[in-house]
Amino acid sequence: MSAGPGVVGNRRLPGQPVDADSSDRRALSPGALAALQPQGRALLSVDGMWCASCAAAVEQVIGRAPGMLDARVSFDGASAVLRWDPERTDLRDVAARVTSLGYRLARPAAADAVAAGIGDAMRAAAVRLALGLFLGVSTMALSVVLYLDAGAVVGSATGHVLAAIATGLAGIAVLASGWPMLLTGWRTLRAGVPGMDTLIALGASAALVLSLARLLSGSDQVYADTAVMLVVLALVGRLVELAATRRATLAIGALQHAVPESAEVRGPGGRWRSVAAEQVSAGALIRVSAGARVPLDGVVVAGRSSLDRSLLTGEPMPVELAPGATVEAGCINLRTPVELRVTHALGDRRIDALGLRIAEALGEKGATQRLADRFARWLVPAALGLAALTLSIGLAAGLDGAEALLRAVSVLVIACPCAVALAVPLTWVAAARRAAEAGVLFRTPRAIEGLAGVRTILFDKTGTLTEGRPRVSDVHAVPGTPKAYVLAWAARAEQGIEHPLAAALRAAVPADAPTREWNDAGWTRERGERIVRLAQRTKGHQRGGIDSAGVAEVLVGSAAALQGLGLPVPAAPVADDQSASRVEVVVNGRWVGRILLRDTIRPDSAVALKALAGAGVGLGLVTGDHERAAAAVADQLAIAPAQVIAGASPEAKAERVGALSHPAAFVGDGINDGIALARSAAGIAVTDAAGTATAAADIVLSGPGLAGVVAAYRLARGARRIMRQNLALAVIYNTGGLLLAAGGAVPPLAAALAMAASSVCVVANAGRVLLLPLALTGPANES
Repeated sequence: MSAGPGVVGNRRLPGQPVDADSSDRRALSPGALAALQPQGRALLSVDGMWCASCAAAVEQVIGRAPGMLDARVSFDGASAVLRWDPERTDLRDVAARVTSLGYRLARPAAADAVAAGIGDAMRAAAVRLALGLFLGVSTMALSVVLYLDAGAVVGSATGHVLAAIATGLAGIAVLASGWPMLLTGWRTLRAGVPGMDTLIALGASAALVLSLARLLSGSDQVYADTAVMLVVLALVGRLVELAATRRATLAIGALQHAVPESAEVRGPGGRWRSVAAEQVSAGALIRVSAGARVPLDGVVVAGRSSLDRSLLTGEPMPVELAPGATVEAGCINLRTPVELRVTHALGDRRIDALGLRIAEALGEKGATQRLADRFARWLVPAALGLAALTLSIGLAAGLDGAEALLRAVSVLVIACPCAVALAVPLTWVAAARRAAEAGVLFRTPRAIEGLAGVRTILFDKTGTLTEGRPRVSDVHAVPGTPKAYVLAWAARAEQGIEHPLAAALRAAVPADAPTREWNDAGWTRERGERIVRLAQRTKGHQRGGIDSAGVAEVLVGSAAALQGLGLPVPAAPVADDQSASRVEVVVNGRWVGRILLRDTIRPDSAVALKALAGAGVGLGLVTGDHERAAAAVADQLAIAPAQVIAGASPEAKAERVGALSHPAAFVGDGINDGIALARSAAGIAVTDAAGTATAAADIVLSGPGLAGVVAAYRLARGARRIMRQNLALAVIYNTGGLLLAAGGAVPPLAAALAMAASSVCVVANAGRVLLLPLALTGPANES
């Protein structure tokens, strides 16, 4: 089996540390590109990006390559998900196109390296912002003196010196603080996908050039403060965006931590020794001790045990192991040691494929551009065209060159979308603050847009709609055997087993049972204490000699597993709760009883789902549990049977999300939910979710229950509405301002002041998010 798409000469999962600092290790040589060519699909890193505009430019350039079927570039994960026609696409040409923009295609980077890179970018942006603010305040102070002319300095030598100092400070601020935006603006313009950085770069540069021209002509009417204001406001928005972005590929790192890094391999002389999992190849013989996680996929060749597959399925019922059974990495061997023949080495395991699918889903989601980016797509060419037209018309009308250039610069300045740049980040900051009051964390601005647009919310069952902690609901025993015997034996046999069902059985037998619960059934204290002693001397799950109490063996497991051992286990009566998990108990080869366990529904699940349904949201249940358990939960929560899918694998959960004809959110808590969370329009991880689920989700609930889902949905709808209002305000401002500036009615100073006024309006409107309601009841905020 191959290592999977995007892995060339490297048997590791994308996101796993592989010497990320070594460019040689991650570089894609011509030979590596040739080896990757026939696969037609890859997940790769894009080095050198520092903003979403960079990702948009790379995506456009790659998408234009011959034979490229799909290109999704994510700044969040510094990654590119590519699909191409192997017969028509030359990957060397694709890599060259990316290099021409100043970036580089490489093998997938380590998750911690990507997060560290975003952290470095945040710190660098903060330093540039601090420098810009310091120089900006100085420039603004000098400009105010010139604008107000309080000391009659305009037109004097002193005024000319002040104007020169202001222009010099502004030039330093633009170059030192804004150079990444200048570089990105040029790259995106050259790629044909100009964004806000292009407008900011053009506006700031034009203001500086015009200021220098004025100084050289002897005038002290400069526009240095305009240039600095553009850069500083843009840096504020960029810093907020970076702070919101540091997340995506940590999902892969969290997944890796769930699997042991070493394996016990049989060496010379039959001795077992521990080696790094990456050194074990397919065909090797490994041993997995009781209670240990499985490091590599394999087939059981010796031993019988039980397997906890909840990492992959999320469901509590263990699976019995026997020779010939398949075992996946990450699962827990519950009972006794087993020996496995490795079938898939590191990089080829099922959990590796799961991690790759999560990374691909995050990359695809990263292709969704912000509302502001889409707005800037048409504004840039319109502003450039109008500025050129204004300059041409001014010269043709007989204006001198300075006046015509002044009008053209006014067009560029007033077109700079500072209000647009702030609209999304500031609204997100306000929404994040408001959401925190309800125990909800919005990880990125995109999470708001994604959740606001969903029409269906799909829920995992175990640990999401339910508590995720099974409890004993009933005990059935053969006539003549008290239920307490059955429960005590099963609980003792499960000592030392780390599994939800085992914990539930142990919790059902409290330490003071002989003096409290069992006496209620008519038992004497002495008789109750003897039962405890009997259980304590039981040889759980082991065949051996008869002990002094007459108990040789207690076996606990599913009916199918015990029947497979040749033990007589009767079928469950129809009157039994068919939705419950059933554990059979056999003592000395004789069936003595059955214990039923159920996972209780979270107290507020019904209220939350009713509120969502009342807001017009469709509801669905997608679980890895069996059909009876899923149907029982769906019935109690009024979820239509047609919207229930049981026995779903992690891949099947993601496929259900993608099969819907409209955007859908997914709510889950386990590693097995990771792909669905990443692929959905808005993934929501509940409280105490697994690390992978939390990292793959767009929204994380820190408070108990599902009230946070309702609060997040209501807040997202209202926040998106306010974002769109801000963008509409910016459209009106830019459209009207451009026309006035082109006619010479708005000089650069007035354009800068108007730009500042529009930014203030955006900030004030974004603050309305703090007033949005979050209660479970009441009408939802509609867009």
